[in-house]
Amino acid sequence: MTVAAQRVPLSDFTTRRLGRPAVAVITQSPKGGGVAYVARLLIQALGSAAGEPPALLSLNQEEAANVSASRKARFAGRLLTHSALRRSDWIIFGHPGIASVQQMIPRPTRLPYAIQLHGTDAWDRPPSRAVIEASLRIAPSRYTIDRARSEYPEIGPIELCPHGLLPRGSLTGPPDFTLLSRIGPASVLILGRVAASEGRKGHDQLLECWPRVLESAPQAQLVIAGEGDDLDRLKQKARSIGIADRVVCSGYVSDATREALFGRCALFAMPSQQEGFGLVYLEAMRAALPCIGALSDGATEPIVNGETGFLVQQTDREALARAIVTILRDHDLRRQFGEAGRKRFDERYTFEAYRTRLTALLSEYFMVEEIRGRSR
Repeated sequence: MTVAAQRVPLSDFTTRRLGRPAVAVITQSPKGGGVAYVARLLIQALGSAAGEPPALLSLNQEEAANVSASRKARFAGRLLTHSALRRSDWIIFGHPGIASVQQMIPRPTRLPYAIQLHGTDAWDRPPSRAVIEASLRIAPSRYTIDRARSEYPEIGPIELCPHGLLPRGSLTGPPDFTLLSRIGPASVLILGRVAASEGRKGHDQLLECWPRVLESAPQAQLVIAGEGDDLDRLKQKARSIGIADRVVCSGYVSDATREALFGRCALFAMPSQQEGFGLVYLEAMRAALPCIGALSDGATEPIVNGETGFLVQQTDREALARAIVTILRDHDLRRQFGEAGRKRFDERYTFEAYRTRLTALLSEYFMVEEIRGRSR
């Protein structure tokens, strides 16, 4: 354990605090996906706990993709200056990729640091030296921890800190009423980036099982919300299957529209194989929507099978269709699952619960002693 603590005489009254943290992130852009959301979550949680915003080092103000080499170099320079001048006591990196710049910082100059791990980034590639040498590695689920350590034992200990959701803020602008007017009472929502590089989120499986769903629930409608380079392919697939009239592809949705979709749809389904945790399940639970996820990833932690929704094998189209139809046709079960999900959210995944978890964990590694006064 690496602790950023200064030694003080025993005759001094001291308190222990988190000191002056810094948060280094790729982006905070609303279009930056889960990584950007967690960046905002870290910043707001630390600022709320400390009473003032943490120092912020951001690689990119826009989306995370296609960051130029020159921008990365400028970021490394800012980090070097920040560390050399000791503008913070320690740093938390919002993503393992951005932490790699630590290797460019001379060891005597480096500040103690933590790294937030995310989903496939934790197990799809070997950990960098920066990840291995971190004072603290944090993951949002046991699934992420177990899979990362199984693939790469050299990564070292990883501490568990499940995510929460940011407090509901004021939503700028009205929702997209044209889109919302197309949403029926038997709508099933999947929401997230629709990217070819992330083709394991369950969009294809939902499309493929939809003819089976329509056999028992003819009014069922699949709503695919989110933008990305795979959206046109999914639209074409819906046409080829013959279900295009029962599928709505919205593209990007604003926060206001996103909130409204959760309020209008009957259930949320994302039978993914790549979620380290799945923040969007928490959004559904906060809106009292039943959730359907897969048995093969981090969805098994926020979703309680048979209590807040169903967990199925992603490759089992029959089971997926059956789970969807069961919830759509049984209004009492739908309400029961939704209420249980909302209760679970309120107990475990609020912003306040996350802030408490995060600061308690960070205080074990980065507590700084502060002189308050003399005893004589």
